[in-house]
Amino acid sequence: MVVKHTFEDGSHANFLIIDNPTARLGAADWSSVCSVIVQGSTWQFKDWPYQKGETEIFSKVCGFYIRFSDEIPNQKTKGWAVDKLVFSREKTRKHEVGVMMTSFWDKVHKFLAMHKSHLLHKPSVDSKRPVFS
Repeated sequence: MVVKHTFEDGSHANFLIIDNPTARLGAADWSSVCSVIVQGSTWQFKDWPYQKGETEIFSKVCGFYIRFSDEIPNQKTKGWAVDKLVFSREKTRKHEVGVMMTSFWDKVHKFLAMHKSHLLHKPSVDSKRPVFS
């Protein structure tokens, strides 16, 4: 599935959402991987092309660990450089989900701008110019 997201500054990116990237990506594709949702298990990264494991992965890929507040956090994620997004089953309302989504996209945007700006498409200058007929 491809998701196109436009950020607040007008830039946008197309995201290919996949499961099992090692089966779908070639060697050249890994430089375009920008984000991963982690489960907290090291087997999730088996055959990823990073020699230093999770330390290297999360220096090159923006990681997120999502869980409900009543779940016991996976202890392995404590040492990983991932953002933790915690939902409450009892208290989560639509506006809170929106806040979490905004936080998610803000972090992805900052990561792309700092580490993989070639994946961001900037709005063209001409697109802001009025069209006269």
